[in-house]
Amino acid sequence: MKILFLTHRYPHPPNRGDRIRSFHFLEYLSRQGEVTLGTLYDEPPSEESRAVLASLCREVIAYPWRKYRKWWRAGMSLLCGKTMTEGLFSDRDLRNRLKRLAREERFDVIIVFCSSMFQYVDIFTKNQRKPLAAGNEAKRSDRIEVESDLAASSGHSRCASFPAAMNQSLRVIVDLVDVDSQKWFDYAKVARIPARWLFLTEGKRLRHLETKIDASAQQLLVVTPEEAALYQGFHPAGKITAVRNGVDTKFFDPELPELAAIPEIPYRCVFVGALDYRANVDGVLWFLKEVWPAVRERFPEAEFDIVGSQPSAAFRRAVEAVPGVNLVGGVPDVRPYLKRASVVVIALRIARGVQNKVLEGLAMRRAVVASRQSAEGIEAVSGKELMVCDQPGEWVETITALFKNESLRYKTGYHGREFVENHYAWEACLSRLEELLTEKARKNHG
Repeated sequence: MKILFLTHRYPHPPNRGDRIRSFHFLEYLSRQGEVTLGTLYDEPPSEESRAVLASLCREVIAYPWRKYRKWWRAGMSLLCGKTMTEGLFSDRDLRNRLKRLAREERFDVIIVFCSSMFQYVDIFTKNQRKPLAAGNEAKRSDRIEVESDLAASSGHSRCASFPAAMNQSLRVIVDLVDVDSQKWFDYAKVARIPARWLFLTEGKRLRHLETKIDASAQQLLVVTPEEAALYQGFHPAGKITAVRNGVDTKFFDPELPELAAIPEIPYRCVFVGALDYRANVDGVLWFLKEVWPAVRERFPEAEFDIVGSQPSAAFRRAVEAVPGVNLVGGVPDVRPYLKRASVVVIALRIARGVQNKVLEGLAMRRAVVASRQSAEGIEAVSGKELMVCDQPGEWVETITALFKNESLRYKTGYHGREFVENHYAWEACLSRLEELLTEKARKNHG
């Protein structure tokens, strides 16, 4: 089976929510057939990342996501009646390279990761038989060349090809991950004008795009049944199913030799999550304003580690003056910070789908305290496998109880780890994807 996988961010290292899901999808797809990856990157990938993807893919096509042009493209997309999201991930060089690929290759399945990459599918759903003119492919000196050298070294050699006729049986599966339009509507609820207008406009246009995608794809995926129900609430005929996120319990294992000796530090909270993501920043700032002062009043020695990449200057200024707060920033490995924490805090007020940061905290056998929004889609029992809180007073009392009671922390962490081992291992979570690919293979050979 020949598979084309399109994703908006280079899927390695798997150190943030979207990359975790896309990497495990890619890893799984590589065992089902020959995978060609088309993607963008904001920072040049390391040699290790290139080698990992080359070992999984027949071919890797990656172009830089130009930071200084992305917002210009987003603005132009908005002015043209499309979504900002499409503009952010629109890349001329990637499109031209995919056009050439459409003439050379015949794919059985296209897996599209996130609605922002659906804009490239039309290249493959139209007959691309006209050969390219010499020198017509765009080139860029700072791009990653198609990684055929790494692919060859890993055994994925590329055969000579010729302009292919349209594959009429081509199947398109789009992983929306979350119903992103709802996220923008949620942002609008707490924003001021003119941001509120901008967020509402993006939400409405994304919702239109999400329904439009359903007309062209054979199957849509989201991360939870709740997201599927939300989608069908505004588009009842949608062909949508849930493929939930998992967690790598072999990697997030507190008993690994490199982690086993790290002790828990009393009265220590931790948050782990990308700090260039609006929902994470909003949640942390809410926690620091509404909950942390009362916790510090009861436990003056309490500390709060904030671990995540790319914090803005404004965020740094907002948190560095707060007593007891340690802005750690980006780290190569978040596990030591999770292991030494007494309590893992996830206080998101705006959240869609399954939060990987919740699953990782549970897998590390930590006591996790999460907002209702953060825990939504994870079928854990509050009070047993994690603690769910809404109001600031609930947060303060729950953290107080966990700080004071080592046995409660241990029991909560133990049951949380047991829960994810039984229900959120990646292989089990991806079984639905296997069914969809098997269904495709059955139809082709039936």
